[in-house]
Amino acid sequence: MSDTTAHPEQTATSIPQARQAARIHGLDLLRGVCAIFVATYHFMLWQGYGEVESLGTFPVYTFFVLSALTISHIYQHKFSEVISKRDLYVFLYKRMSRVLPLLAIVALVMALLRVAVKPEFDIDVITRFIMTATGAFAFHMPALMSNTIGAWSLGIEFVFYILFPIVALLMPKQLNAKLFLIFGALVLLQLASIHKVLAFEPEFAWYSFVMPVTFAPFFLGGMLILYFKKREQRGFALAAMVCLCVMSFCSLITPVQIGKDPVLFTALMGLSIAAVYFSYNCKLSGIGEKIAHEVGRLSYPLYLTHWFSFQLVSKLGGHLALEGVALWVVFFGVAMCVAHVANILCEMPMQRYLNGRLRQRSG
Repeated sequence: MSDTTAHPEQTATSIPQARQAARIHGLDLLRGVCAIFVATYHFMLWQGYGEVESLGTFPVYTFFVLSALTISHIYQHKFSEVISKRDLYVFLYKRMSRVLPLLAIVALVMALLRVAVKPEFDIDVITRFIMTATGAFAFHMPALMSNTIGAWSLGIEFVFYILFPIVALLMPKQLNAKLFLIFGALVLLQLASIHKVLAFEPEFAWYSFVMPVTFAPFFLGGMLILYFKKREQRGFALAAMVCLCVMSFCSLITPVQIGKDPVLFTALMGLSIAAVYFSYNCKLSGIGEKIAHEVGRLSYPLYLTHWFSFQLVSKLGGHLALEGVALWVVFFGVAMCVAHVANILCEMPMQRYLNGRLRQRSG
C-alpha cells in the first residue's frame, strides 16, 4: 500500500540505477481493486451472506507483493552497495510516516468505541491501542496484539520495511539461479509453517499463521519482478485483472481450505505475483489512468475504515429494507466516501506536515 513511481527502461535481468517520478498506474489500479475485494469479503461475512476464503485472504497477500515491488523499485539502488545512516533514516521515516498516522487515528477511534460500549476500566483496550498506534504490534503476534480490522497485514509489512535494506544489500545485481533456489526454499518453509499451525486450535492457528515466515515468498516474489525488463502493453491490464479474479474467487469453485492444500496455495501465490507483474507492465491512458489514480489513492483508507462504513450502512439498510446487491452498492459508495474524507482530512495533511519536517531535518 505504498506510493508507486515509474523508472526508465532497464536492461533485462538487471536492477536499474535511476528512477523517475511518474506513477505506475497499473499498480495503483491493482492496489485499489484488492482493497475493494477485501471490503467486499468483509461485507459478505459480516452481513451473513457467507465466506469466500480466497476473496478475503489473497488480495491482502497481493499487497505484500505490491509493497515489495514498489519499495524495491524506489529504494533498492540506494541500498545495493552500502547502507548509509542518512538513507536508512529517510527510508524508515517515509515508510512509517506513510502508514502510522491513519493507523493511529483508526486505532484511537476503535479504542474509544470499545470504551463507549464497555465503560468499565479495561487494560486490554489501552495496551492494544498503544501497540497498534505505535506499530509495536508488528514485533509480536500482529493479529493478536492489534485492535484494528486489517492491521495485522501492516504488522507484517513493518517487519519487511526493517529487513528490506539488509535484503537489498544482499540481492545480486543480475538475476541468477540462486535467487530461484532461495525463493523455492522460502516456499518450502512457508508450507511447513502452514502445515504446523493448522494442527492448532482454529483461533490460535490464525494468530500463528499470521507471521512473517508465512509471507516471505510473496515479498521476495515482488522483488524478483524488478529484475525482468519492463514491457508496457495494454493487454496486460486485462491479464492482471483475470489473475486477480481467478485467485480471489477460487473458493467459489473448490470447497478445499486453501491452507490445507499446498499445491493450491502455491498456485494462488503464483497468480498473485503474476497479477502484480502484469500490472507493473500494463499501459493505461486517459480515463483508465484517472480511475487507477483514484482507487489507488483511496486503497489504504478504504482498507482501514470500511468497518466503520459497514456499521453505518447496516443500520441504514435496516431502515430502507435494502439487501443483497443493492445494499452492497450503498456500502461501496459510503465506504469510498469515508475513505476519501480520511484521505483529505488525515492522510494528505499528515503527509505534508511530516514530509516538511523531514526536509527541515535534512536541511
